[in-house]
Amino acid sequence: MTAGDPGLTPAPVDPGPLTPREVQGYVVWGFIAGFVAAFEILAAFDGDATPWPTLSRTAATLQERYTLAGPLILGALVVVAARIVFYPWPYRRPES
Repeated sequence: MTAGDPGLTPAPVDPGPLTPREVQGYVVWGFIAGFVAAFEILAAFDGDATPWPTLSRTAATLQERYTLAGPLILGALVVVAARIVFYPWPYRRPES
């Protein structure tokens, strides 16, 4: 085995300040997350008074009825988790 050339290592990337588009994304997705979380908390803690199930109950019902729902839900969760963990991957491009 051979070692790579240490002179070819990638230069560190300075992320810099947030762009207006990133701030807008945080606001939009934060609002959506808060909206979903409010309904999830209501359904979880006051299930008798709310006419909707939690997302976990809905996913479990789908998995009971449709065999392929489980792998599809898991695949979607893996993709979302990878995007969150590796953001901004593979590199951050400047705004145009």
